[in-house]
Amino acid sequence: DVKRAGLMRERSAVDSFRSGVFNVNSWILFAQFACSLGVELTMENGAALYYRRKFGQSLETSAALASLFGATNLVARGMGGGLSDYCNGRMSLRGRLWAQMTCGIVSGCLIVAFGRCDTVGSAVFVMLFFSVTVQMAMGTCFGVVPYVDPPNTGSIAGIVGAGGNAGAMLFSSVFRTRS
Repeated sequence: DVKRAGLMRERSAVDSFRSGVFNVNSWILFAQFACSLGVELTMENGAALYYRRKFGQSLETSAALASLFGATNLVARGMGGGLSDYCNGRMSLRGRLWAQMTCGIVSGCLIVAFGRCDTVGSAVFVMLFFSVTVQMAMGTCFGVVPYVDPPNTGSIAGIVGAGGNAGAMLFSSVFRTRS
């Protein structure tokens, strides 16, 4: 048992959560995860309507095109985690941070490009690449979590994960009022 061997100290869940809440890095990752999962959930909710309104697609076609966004979940988050691990092997934690920043910036550029597409084909093409990068950003985000405060990884992961739901509420509210 690791606790009896002195390799792991005894802590209460309250102490762990308190440490996570008062660690500023938890909140930075919370915001980053809000911008990735929040945007993903908003896209999944609104993409079918977007294809229907902007390109005049049927309801069935719009839904089929929009579902492609979520289909990339099968591999893209794992790709982000793998990229984070690869970059960690090359540059340590700094590599993980570079991977996360790169995925975030590229996905931001791609969502702008998606909004400027004039044809269904180009919109689907850009949306797929956007989907992959935004979901890779989620994988890279959780690649950083264990390094924030190792004894409190569970609490920090919970805070970061809640950022995704907060981001979904925020982005859904913003886009609902703008449509």
